Amino acid sequence: MASKLSRRDMLRLMGLAGAGVLAGCATPETIIQTVEKTVEVEVEKTVEVEKLVEVEVETVVTATPRPEGPKVITYVDSAGFGVPQYRETINPIAEALSEKMQSEGVNLELRVLLLDDPNTEYPLLYASGADFTFAFDAPWKNMNALRDQGYLRPLDDLVGDYPNIVKAITPEVIEYNYMRGHLYGLPTGFYVASHSAGHVVYRQDLAEKYGMYPLKTMDELELFLEEVKNNEPGMIPFGADPTFNTFYLGAAPWSWYQPEEYPAKYGYNPGNAMIGAGIEDIIREKLTYVDSETQDSFRAQAERARQWNEKGYVNKDMLQMLEVNAFDEYFNPGKCAAITYNEAILKSKLQIQPALQSYVPEGKAAGFDENQSRAGGSIAFAVFKQWNFQVFNANSALEDTKAGLEFFDWLLGDQDNIDLWLMGVDGVNYKKLDNMRYEDLPDVDGTTNYRRRWYVAGVPGRFERVPADASDEFLEVLEYITNPEYHLPNPLELYEPNRKVVETELGQMDAASKEATLPLVAGQLDPVAGIAAYTQALDDAGRQEVKAIFQEELDTWITENEATFTDQLQRAQTKFAEWEAGPHADWLESRK
Repeated sequence: MASKLSRRDMLRLMGLAGAGVLAGCATPETIIQTVEKTVEVEVEKTVEVEKLVEVEVETVVTATPRPEGPKVITYVDSAGFGVPQYRETINPIAEALSEKMQSEGVNLELRVLLLDDPNTEYPLLYASGADFTFAFDAPWKNMNALRDQGYLRPLDDLVGDYPNIVKAITPEVIEYNYMRGHLYGLPTGFYVASHSAGHVVYRQDLAEKYGMYPLKTMDELELFLEEVKNNEPGMIPFGADPTFNTFYLGAAPWSWYQPEEYPAKYGYNPGNAMIGAGIEDIIREKLTYVDSETQDSFRAQAERARQWNEKGYVNKDMLQMLEVNAFDEYFNPGKCAAITYNEAILKSKLQIQPALQSYVPEGKAAGFDENQSRAGGSIAFAVFKQWNFQVFNANSALEDTKAGLEFFDWLLGDQDNIDLWLMGVDGVNYKKLDNMRYEDLPDVDGTTNYRRRWYVAGVPGRFERVPADASDEFLEVLEYITNPEYHLPNPLELYEPNRKVVETELGQMDAASKEATLPLVAGQLDPVAGIAAYTQALDDAGRQEVKAIFQEELDTWITENEATFTDQLQRAQTKFAEWEAGPHADWLESRK
């Protein structure tokens, strides 16, 4: 029987560190499994789909060991974003990892199931009963829904048997990522700041051409987009898709909207459970759910989207594109001059520039943080919960889950394993350097070269190598978003409302939100009319009723956890006051 590592024991182990990785390989042939049944596909909702479901499944989607051979474990490549994976590039990496693993006495063979349409096919694999071992997921994707349907195996009684996993992930991160008393996956963390909205990747070479590099503000970006529109025939100034778009830029300073009190005051959504609302102001102890569109930031986003659409800055086919595709379809091939993207200052160099230069040899990518958080323009809560996970399929045998954990324990015990999984083969996919640095190889095609980011790979981010030519700004950003001292402790981070009691309403709200939001974020609607339609759609779907239930649950949780909540709140308020009187006051003065 596995020895359970209690949550208290995990906290005693805090301060340990370690290293490790993940790998995969494609199978030589595929089959089509046909599943005719009513399945529940849930992404923050439940939708019944009665139809003939065809799911392409690699022939190895069984964890049954071959006679006298290594035990096969199957990883589903389910992210559907980030660096694209191809069978011809992932096969050699998987083979190398499997050989290394077996030579070191770990008798496992890892294979990867690549999905053509992860957003649709991944939930259907669970509903079909497919016998794979583990996959990437996150609470902001399918994880909460799959958890509530019983498809994810809890790991809290197992993880304590795998010391390299605990050491690498750290007991603190594990502790924060229990959900309703259980650990439903291996959390993968690094960035403690939520650095997503408000980040722009743009063509540095074009900005240099116009004498505008570096861009630092939204006003400068808009001038840059106008230059592109006027001087680069056929190029779209700003490429957008349903996920990364003008609206996604967030509550960055914009025109009439200058957040002078508390730039991050709205928007905390415990467990990502609520739709169309968030807790207004934890620091000021309002602690109430408020409708998202009543906030100035929402209106600023809608107005920006409309203005850029009318000015011709944004591609008109935004809503016809795949969910996350602007960088691949527009930016990399040189068809647009700017996009939004998570952690833009880092990813412009790590991920986007190598692919851009395969199409446009002279092309250079740069990024900036329009929220100006490092300069004092905004401050965010530190995030230890709701990180990315490796989740394990409850449809598979318990011994298969243990084999998958054995794999990760091997993986997270050696930096060479990590390098092989994240970077590929030294001298083929990249050049390994000292001091955790690397260089891209000049003759390697950046659009097809093997590469895997830590957050979808089950590897804590501190084990990822840094480019040899990383700028001072790159290193400063990396330090800023990985150090909790720059951010506020969140007194509500351990709280998560119970979706189960309102799952029907949440499903209706999710569908209504998507239908009402997409034309708005594309700038196709007048903001006033679009916001009114959004309000009507969400309220008709049951938002106010759900909001009242979640508010009651929140109030009860605060009462039951008063001592811990109060202590955390007071620490957050103290740090916020120091920031407000120092970095933020200086930032406001600089804008006069």
